[in-house]
Amino acid sequence: MVGGVAFCLADPVGPEGDRDTVIKTFLQFCTENGWQAAFMMPDDPYIFNQYGFSLFRVGEEAIIDLDHFAAHTADTPQLRRIRRVFEREEYKVERYKPPVSL
Repeated sequence: MVGGVAFCLADPVGPEGDRDTVIKTFLQFCTENGWQAAFMMPDDPYIFNQYGFSLFRVGEEAIIDLDHFAAHTADTPQLRRIRRVFEREEYKVERYKPPVSL
């Protein structure tokens, strides 16, 4: 729960035949409590269309060519200012060479 929104990660868990009942029951529970519902990263986002939900893509993985970035972008005035703010706030950046095991 954040700011009146019940965030759910992925699809309902259980037998596939019970999926509609689980979704309806959860949405009713949210309504009774005055909450909005949001489903994050569902396997099949389109099953929620019938309940009035729509797909909203929030972010994707980023892949950055660090050598190109360092050579052409990192020393611009805007990024130098941001770097100083991050250093002042004591943020740290680490670079890992692939392969990276999780």
